[in-house]
Amino acid sequence: MTITFPSSPTIGQEYTFAGNTWSWDGTAWTLVRIPTGPTGATGPTGPTGSQGIQGETGPQGATGPTGAQGAASTVPGPQGATGPQGPTGAASTVAGPTGPTGPTGADSTVAGPTGPAGATGAAGATGAAATVTLGTVTTGTPGGTASITNSGTSSAATFNFTIPQGPTGPTGSAGVAVAYSNGSNTANSNKVFYNNTGTPPGGTAAGDLYIYY
Repeated sequence: MTITFPSSPTIGQEYTFAGNTWSWDGTAWTLVRIPTGPTGATGPTGPTGSQGIQGETGPQGATGPTGAQGAASTVPGPQGATGPQGPTGAASTVAGPTGPTGPTGADSTVAGPTGPAGATGAAGATGAAATVTLGTVTTGTPGGTASITNSGTSSAATFNFTIPQGPTGPTGSAGVAVAYSNGSNTANSNKVFYNNTGTPPGGTAAGDLYIYY
């Protein structure tokens, strides 16, 4: 089919033939519109393409209006953080219930005060009389320590003594001379005289001891 375009067209002039439209651009006629046919049936869905790359996060949108109050939740939410200490309230005028007894504490290391004296107990039965018996008496070494030991019991004691020997005494003074007679002075027989006059019987010297037998 031959298309006869207008002669001497102006730029932008259009010419339609058989439903197609051309426009003159100053050099040639360019097809600008093709008539649209009826929409065909939808073709089958093609296969899913591969995952595209993650796009950048868009800017924060404006806060939307507050929604309506939802129904109360039947599941408790997580425990919130402990709030600050509130001010101390006024003292209660009603005593609270007594709490349970706490565990026994450790023994005290500080003695408590002495309690009051208890009542006098009943008199006990009369006990057997105690006995004390002298045991041994031993001479200990000179300069030692005296001691007493009980080889019996607390109610039937037997005391044993150890007494150290005393130190040796000093040397005594010289003794007096002794004169004796075999009976020449019968008037003084079986008598002892100490002469302190200088005229003893039998002629002894003053200060002598004289024995008659």
